[in-house]
Amino acid sequence: RSSDLGYHKAMNNCSHVMQLLAHETKMPLLGNSEALLLFPFYNKGNAQEAVDRSLGNGIPLQEKRILQWSLCLCEAIASFHSHDPPLAHRDVKPRDRKSG
Repeated sequence: RSSDLGYHKAMNNCSHVMQLLAHETKMPLLGNSEALLLFPFYNKGNAQEAVDRSLGNGIPLQEKRILQWSLCLCEAIASFHSHDPPLAHRDVKPRDRKSG
């Protein structure tokens, strides 16, 4: 949705939001707009992949790492909520937490 793109642009300087490198909006034949977004590549993947690797290796994630992720998530949500107007993330999940 075009409003999602606008909100992302507004938050692009926030340290908790992936930087939007480029975008293009297309209008398909049926009249619905489509936004194509380009984000940086995160070579260490995301939190879900780290959990999956940990389970596969039989080595538990360090509690300190989990607490760091949790603190970062809380800071990100607080940043969204303190925006004027407040923003809400529709679908917070481990795959959204990227590692570079």
